[in-house]
Amino acid sequence: MERIAGYMVALVRGAALLAVRLALSVRHNISLGVLSIALAVSLWLFVTDAENPERTDFFSGFVPVEAVNVPPDLAVFSMSQPSVSVRVSAPEDVFDHLSTEDFRATVDLSGVTSKEVTLRVRVVSFHSEVEVVEASPSRVTVTLENVTSRMVSVRVQAVGAPPLGFEVASTSATPREVTVSGPESLVNRVDAAVADVNLTGVRVDISRSVDLRARDVSGGDIVGVNIDPQSVRVELKLVQREFSRGFVVSPTVRGVPAEGYQVVSVQVEPALVVVSGTVEVLQSVEAVEGVRTEEVNIAEARSDVVRTVRLSLPEGARVGDPGDVTVRVRIEPARGQFSFSVVPQLSGLASGLEATPAQSAVRVILEGPVPTLMSLTAADISVTVDVSGLSAGAHTVGLGVEVPAGTTVISTDPPALGVTLSQQ
Repeated sequence: MERIAGYMVALVRGAALLAVRLALSVRHNISLGVLSIALAVSLWLFVTDAENPERTDFFSGFVPVEAVNVPPDLAVFSMSQPSVSVRVSAPEDVFDHLSTEDFRATVDLSGVTSKEVTLRVRVVSFHSEVEVVEASPSRVTVTLENVTSRMVSVRVQAVGAPPLGFEVASTSATPREVTVSGPESLVNRVDAAVADVNLTGVRVDISRSVDLRARDVSGGDIVGVNIDPQSVRVELKLVQREFSRGFVVSPTVRGVPAEGYQVVSVQVEPALVVVSGTVEVLQSVEAVEGVRTEEVNIAEARSDVVRTVRLSLPEGARVGDPGDVTVRVRIEPARGQFSFSVVPQLSGLASGLEATPAQSAVRVILEGPVPTLMSLTAADISVTVDVSGLSAGAHTVGLGVEVPAGTTVISTDPPALGVTLSQQ
């Protein structure tokens, strides 16, 4: 296709050049010059049509039908077909870009006296290269009614809602009444002229011009009537009834852990909440203590206690979802020191000798988890006195102490034991 188009362009250029040469060579032969130019133009039109052919078809879109020259005492109540499809003829590149805005479809009601009439639809194109071939349907039935008018009240309608804590204090519209005119049956259905005001996210008073919509008693729009004036001045005042403030969360913990255990820490998540309410409600929350939680009982607990609880809010206060907090109470064994009286055991005594210790028991002080220490007895602790290699006489010997895992020796009393060795 591109090769053919190239040939055509070359042909046109050649024809144009030939026409010029012929015109120069036969300046005195006017008819031959005109023939040459006509030949060049014809070739140009032929090539143009081959590259951008004419297309005749219905374009995608519907053109609304407008009633014109409506008698002054009548109004259009309905049309059997409010819009029509249009078949046109246009160059391919123009056809591909057509829209409904390129056309106007009308029915002429000049001289009409009956209340129902069928008329031909006339469609014109605003594009010079577009020819309208036909409209479908080509005729529509128009129903007319007597024109009437009446006064209706203006109503301000809030759409959406302001942020939490804000509410509408008052609304007003100027003027308070407007005139609605049009077909009698439609005008009689109008309950009010409504000014819709969107309050989504609005925190300040509103003062602006708002267009009106005719609505029936069910709130449905009524199309086909005129409102005069079309817009009103709306004054809308907001008031903040509710405020928000951040408070710390104070967990309420009751009871004590089991004997030998202790509370290491108390944590709450989240540690801060935003409370909303009136000024009086917020003032009732103690600023330092903040918001307390429901009770978390840790009585006789031997491990961490984790509870999800509600907040204890004053009446009229609220927080955002989920509205509860998680309290974690860390509980670990308490550490302490216990004293044990342990009988020392002699080892390494040479044959023929006997040993007499200076005292019959040694006081051993251990440190460790209280539950572990409470479970121990003196029998769980080993104190040895090694007299290996010692001869008869008085000696002071160090102590060997073995204790259960998890405990450590703080001290022994005495730190070393006096032992007297003598011959049997």
